[in-house]
Amino acid sequence: MPVSAGARHLRFRHALVRDAAYDSQLLSERPARHLAIAEELAGGAVDDAAAIAFHFDWGGDADRAIDWYLRAAVDARTRGEYAEARVRLDRAKVLLDSVEISSRNVHELRVRTELGITASSTSGWAAPEVVDEFSRCVERCRD
Repeated sequence: MPVSAGARHLRFRHALVRDAAYDSQLLSERPARHLAIAEELAGGAVDDAAAIAFHFDWGGDADRAIDWYLRAAVDARTRGEYAEARVRLDRAKVLLDSVEISSRNVHELRVRTELGITASSTSGWAAPEVVDEFSRCVERCRD
């Protein structure tokens, strides 16, 4: 159903109807639609960094997806949702291979720093994962 008269937005009353509408799209059209949704959401339509990251990710824009996954992770960590933050950061880490080399180092530093902070919040500063993430950041800075 339209959100309002003349609106270009739809809201589904049930997840099964939403999923059926999604599945009826041509596979070749999905990335462009995900990008359009991401742009709309990022423009202030919704304050949900994880949803915006998801749509940039599925739309094929790894650079912006990483930025939004980082925002979602910081938001989650700030709320004490460390497992959720970790999920977002792990996805951002996977996307590092998809970005241009010119921006990969900066993205990697940001992702690994946030991974280290998140891990230290649950395991302490001396945890092996924390040491590994921050050591990798130092190596990256030397490259």
